[in-house]
Amino acid sequence: MPKQTFPTYANKCGWNAMLPPRIPRPALGTDLAVDYAVIGAGFTGLAIARRLQELDPQARIIVLEASTIGEGASARNSGFTSADVLPRTATMAGAEKARRQTALIRGAFDWLTGTLRDYDIACDMQKVGSIRAAATEAGEASLRSVIEVARANGIAHSVLRRQEIAERTGSGYYRLGLFLNDTYLLQPAALIRGLADALSASVTLYENSPVRQIDRTAKGWELTTDGGTVRARCVALANNSFIPRLGYLKLRMATIFTYAAVTEALGKADLGQLGTAPAWELRPPGDCCLCTGWGPRRGASGATG
Repeated sequence: MPKQTFPTYANKCGWNAMLPPRIPRPALGTDLAVDYAVIGAGFTGLAIARRLQELDPQARIIVLEASTIGEGASARNSGFTSADVLPRTATMAGAEKARRQTALIRGAFDWLTGTLRDYDIACDMQKVGSIRAAATEAGEASLRSVIEVARANGIAHSVLRRQEIAERTGSGYYRLGLFLNDTYLLQPAALIRGLADALSASVTLYENSPVRQIDRTAKGWELTTDGGTVRARCVALANNSFIPRLGYLKLRMATIFTYAAVTEALGKADLGQLGTAPAWELRPPGDCCLCTGWGPRRGASGATG
């Protein structure tokens, strides 16, 4: 049995299932020689391919995706993004570090929004802000530290009590919240589909083409797939936690999967329990995971990650 070098999923991606059916690009069915081969057609892989084409327009570039666009990890997230980094501490050093990080992220964010505009990618992107919320005494203590960071750095924010959180989200579970107008919600499967369709004609995308093995050669790299062998001068690994399965970064990466879950469509009575805000995002005091909810104007229920 071939070595498993890519994820397999028991269920279809809920975000992708909400969209119209899509015909995948053909799988690789022949041997190729290229300048650049990108393994993985998620957000990272497509961004790499796009940038390589910008830097070297005459290059032969291919992207190899093990599954299909919209069924991988990039489409299975909770559907939010931001261009701002909240400082970790109230110190000047913490603020300066966050400023530098924000400058980098805003560059990528501007590139993304420019691509959405230029290629008319409809992914339901809207700025709704985020609520960092605490349900326990320990969580509240942690959140108050985050609130102090926001105050010390002059970041516009609102402190929310239990009733205010309940009015917005429909949940009375949380005792204290911090609202920051820093977050956009979007449909991640629609976004990754649009980015794939926006690739330059000089970049060839192959779907259902898992890379089984990578070997170093005298002139570059050799990639083994079920449909053919690819010889490439340079290879970009963009398959995240499966990189060790291809023989690289062994014992240097910890595999963590944090996909979102999408409920079945809710009726009007259920939607009425999601609070008065038409769209909202709820996180714990830190940024490791979140719950996101949408009101009737979105027509979907929410996601947890």
